Amino acid sequence: MARILIVDDDAVMRRKVRALLESAGHTVFEAADGQEGLARVHEHNPELVLLDFVMPRMNGFQFCAAIRAIANYRDTDVVLLSAKTDKVGERFITRFGVRDAISKPFDDDAMLAVVDHVVKDPGRLGPRPILAIPAPADLPAPSADHLTEARNAAAMSMARIVSEALPDTGHTMDRIAAAIAARLDDDRTLELIDALADLSANAGGPALLGDLSAVPVAEAMQLLSLQRQTGAMEVSSAGAQVSVQLRGGKVEIAVARGVRPEFLLGRYLVEEDMVSRQDLELLLRNRTGTRLLGDQLVKLGYITEDDLARVLTRQTSEILYEVLRWREGRFRFRPGLEIPGAGQAGCRLEVSNLVMEGLRQVDEWRVIEREIPDFGAAFERSSGQAALFDARDLSYEESTILDLVNGAHTVRDIVDASSMASFTACKILYRLLSVKLIERAGV
Repeated sequence: MARILIVDDDAVMRRKVRALLESAGHTVFEAADGQEGLARVHEHNPELVLLDFVMPRMNGFQFCAAIRAIANYRDTDVVLLSAKTDKVGERFITRFGVRDAISKPFDDDAMLAVVDHVVKDPGRLGPRPILAIPAPADLPAPSADHLTEARNAAAMSMARIVSEALPDTGHTMDRIAAAIAARLDDDRTLELIDALADLSANAGGPALLGDLSAVPVAEAMQLLSLQRQTGAMEVSSAGAQVSVQLRGGKVEIAVARGVRPEFLLGRYLVEEDMVSRQDLELLLRNRTGTRLLGDQLVKLGYITEDDLARVLTRQTSEILYEVLRWREGRFRFRPGLEIPGAGQAGCRLEVSNLVMEGLRQVDEWRVIEREIPDFGAAFERSSGQAALFDARDLSYEESTILDLVNGAHTVRDIVDASSMASFTACKILYRLLSVKLIERAGV
């Protein structure tokens, strides 16, 4: 018989599991969240922990990270006990070597069978992949796609500097970037990469480098969070670049370039009714200098510092949810580097919470993409099915999206016209498709 710890914020569930296990002869302890669970681990040194996934104060992810960092409990067997045994749970299981998962509500015999199996065969942890950090000299030569990506990113960065330094050139930043990119052949791009790499190594200390196709950004961020690192992480993919400021392992702010307009600060300000669209457009047209938009709005009295912190928190979260979808690209972490304006953001977001919510959205995206494979698709109303629905059955957001479906608008048109996030708009389109209120145009 074994010493078993149940860590779950549901008191009814704890009592049920405890009664079941004690009837089988086990010694059982309880904890209502991860923090209390850590204390019970130190007190009782359990052989098995039955762990809930979502809890207050310290969730299952944070609890596992904590005990795996303690030598005495690094190999303690853990079984996930949660309603969230979906793909988010699968990644959680892989990351921390969880032995098994039991979905709530569970069958008593199934619970006893899993516990019996783990107790009789202890210590056989699942795979806990180690994040390989190659030295710069060991990295493979950039592929043609990476060279193109580097060329475009370098051109856009240079164009931004030129357009700010010489605002009267008469050319847009895109035209300047295109002209620079046309003159950056492969050899010049490689020279630029080497020069910047040398400068980075000498100025910023060692960097954490990785390829997203081999090491997902979630894994890299979790590692940096567990080590309580401070610095800037840059993630790039297909011409888009996101810079994430970490301080003590928490996220202060994420800044995006080359991404869709929905991730720009202005959208959040308008959605939160902090500034009208007309005022925002006027401000952007007349904007001068290098002051950040949020700071400028605070100075002009449109919003308060608390308002700015709230929208920056939302913007940062949604940018990172998007980055977690990226399957290709590269990332680099430079310790000690500061992103301009990071100190005023004050978000201090937990990486574990961002990753869990982000991966949940990634899983939903995978389902949505089966029906909406690309943003160029168009939809039309299903007239026969529409007669069965009363307009009052739809929410305001659903009605907004349905009104934009006309057989000609693409998904991108609908997202732009609705001013919603792509995830929100596509989720609503998916729901409308599921109840057959709309269908693919021309099918």
